Amino acid sequence: DDSEFAAGGTIYRLIEQGKDVHLIVLSNPAKSLPEGFPQDTLINEQLSSAEMLGIKRENIQFFDFPVREFSQCRQEILEVLVDVAKKLEPDVVFCSATNDIHQDHYQSGLEAMRAFRKKTVCFYDVPWNTNKSELNLNIQLSSDHISAKIRAIKCYESQAHRPYSEVDYIEGWAKTRGIYSNYSYAESFELVTMSID
Repeated sequence: DDSEFAAGGTIYRLIEQGKDVHLIVLSNPAKSLPEGFPQDTLINEQLSSAEMLGIKRENIQFFDFPVREFSQCRQEILEVLVDVAKKLEPDVVFCSATNDIHQDHYQSGLEAMRAFRKKTVCFYDVPWNTNKSELNLNIQLSSDHISAKIRAIKCYESQAHRPYSEVDYIEGWAKTRGIYSNYSYAESFELVTMSID
């Protein structure tokens, strides 16, 4: 659900503008599910959320690296991302930050930096997992973009207990990020590398 929390409005805006958006999901973190949820819950929630944002099903790739063990699969994850870079040749990559305290987020950010080092790379802003962010890119969003983001996040019923899933928080977060650039709403990122043809 990181892509929706950190960039759901941006994803919706890009798709609205006719951009081709792809989603790479490196793990089915079933071990992290609350008790009573089936093992495929997060995969199904991810598919519903992506559909809500307008991401085509054929543009979603799922992998099954073990949750909280990405450091032990570092090379395999890098190879997956290098393959993605070759096949998709993306203009912009949004990914977890290397200062994210979640071990898998940290590792996936490192491997993304290696795999996409010649592309434009932007790190996610997830305040609950980072003590320090260097946000230097604000993407202006409308109330429609934020509404789509909220609808996408609501697809994650298994994560509804998290305080940052609350609508007031999501709206407030987008308003706070918007203030930096005199926007009503925004999502913010750390622009790490930039390549322009």
